[in-house]
This record gives sequence, C-alpha cells and structure tokens, in this order.
Amino acid sequence: MTLVALWIPAFFNPVSPNLHYSHYQPIYNLLVKYSLLNNTILNSVVAIILIFLQALLINRIVNSHNLISKTTFLPALIYVLLMSFHPAGLTIHPTLFANLFLILILQNLFSANDEPGNLQSVISIGVYLGAASLFYFPVLLIFPFILFLVPSVSAKPLKEIFIYIAGLFLPYYFYAFTLFMQNRFRFTANEYTKIFHDFLNFSLNLSAKEYIMLGLLVIIFLIALTRTLASLFEIVIAMRRKIVFLIVISIGIFFGLSLAADPFKEGLMLFFPVSVIIIGKFIAEIRNSKLADVILLTLVTMILILKFM
Repeated sequence: MTLVALWIPAFFNPVSPNLHYSHYQPIYNLLVKYSLLNNTILNSVVAIILIFLQALLINRIVNSHNLISKTTFLPALIYVLLMSFHPAGLTIHPTLFANLFLILILQNLFSANDEPGNLQSVISIGVYLGAASLFYFPVLLIFPFILFLVPSVSAKPLKEIFIYIAGLFLPYYFYAFTLFMQNRFRFTANEYTKIFHDFLNFSLNLSAKEYIMLGLLVIIFLIALTRTLASLFEIVIAMRRKIVFLIVISIGIFFGLSLAADPFKEGLMLFFPVSVIIIGKFIAEIRNSKLADVILLTLVTMILILKFM
C-alpha cells in the first residue's frame, strides 16, 4: 500500500523515462532504440513491479543471513520509500536495473562468506557487476572494492580473484564481440576512454527541498553507520564480515557517483540497496522503540513533503 500511495503521481502526471542514448549504458540503449519506453504508464507499472521485487529480495537477504537480530520488513519499507521519493525515479531509468544486479551481488557475496570455496557465487558476483555496468556504467567503480573483499571469504584467494575478474569480463566479451561484428568496436572503445575525462564533472540541479532531503538522508545514514561500526565487536566474526562488506561497497558506490552526470538523482539510488540495510538495522535494533518510531516518522514525513508540496 505504501508503494502504491507514493506512486499515485506517476499515473496522474506520468514522468518521461530516461531516453538519453549513451555508449556507457548499451543494454539500456536497446530499450531506447527499439522504442520500448514510449508508454509512460507502462513504464511506471514496470518500475513499480521492479522496486517491489527488489524490496522483497533485500528483505529476504536481510532475514536469511540474519543481518538484523529480529525478523523485520523495515529494510524493504525504507527501500520503497527512498526509491519513490524523487519524481525522476517514478519511471524506468538505468539505475533501477543496476540496483537489481547490485542486490544479487550482495546475495552472492554473503553466500560466498557462508560457504568458503563457493566458486559459483564468486563468478556470479563478477557477471552481475559486469551486467549492471552495461546498464549504468558508474557502478563499475565498486569493482576494486569487491576485489578487496573476495579474498577475505576464500581459502584460495588468487583462484577466486581470477574467477571474479573472469566473471566481470564475460558480459563485456559478448558486448565487444557484438561491436566487432557490427564494425563499431574501435569507435565505442574510444568513447569509453572519454568517460574518465569527465571524472567529477557533474552538475547539481537540486531544489531547496531536495537539499534538505539529501541532508536528512546523509545524517540518518551517518548515525546508522556510526552505531553499526560501534557494535561490530559485539557480533560474531562471520556476521562482522557481512557488515564490513556493506560498508566497503557503500564507499565504492560513493566513488562511482563521481562518474554520474547527475549523482544526486539517478546516481544516488545506487546507494539505497546497501544503505537501507544499514539504516534498517540501526532503527530495528534501537532499544528505545519511541526513538525508532520518531526516526522512521521523520523520514516518511520528509519524503511526503518532497513529493506532495
């Protein structure tokens, strides 16, 4: 019901999807090229279904890996709220697809932690990251951060690092082969080299309300992160590693935003699959239930103000 209520504006005043054609999002380009995004109502329906499924998947990961001490739907609820707070998010956009793969990366990273030597999970991490970057290239900057994490869950780190890298390049191998067959390989390769010339060259087109909302999110996330770091040594080592994974990937996504054209709109949404787990854990484990309710109510109120005022 929360998801439906937040998305009502998308059906009465449909938002145009991202129709920008870029060499850095080749799979998303296919949706644009073949005019699959022309129906704004259908775009909103597909987007709402994807967000709902992603929220359920996040909650499944949280509960199956015991990331929060009690069973809760709080991370899913917060994910729905954050993914729906900005009008640009009420339709199909590259980050929406990248987030699905990012969630699957978390699932496989936690599985590799629980089952050392699980090579299927390791190669899946690489494949999902490669696929995500073909939808939204800035997500690729978490590659070295995951490269740092993979050896920590393995008895044979060099082997699994190689498998992870091989998995990452697998989607790009098929992409490069397609470009070669179309005689577009050299041109596209040159375009990819230009992206790093635009490093940190982004624009901030935010209203006063959006700056306030962004500030609130940053404050809540930093408080949750501080509390999570303080409690690291109170939990078992296996669980401690999973929390460290979330923190390290958050740092990687932060650097990824430096390649985004508009980091605090679509780019910011890359933070949500990871940050909602940290924020949800913080709120769910607050001993003072009234304080937890106040924090959640504040977040909901700010989102409603941003959307309807």
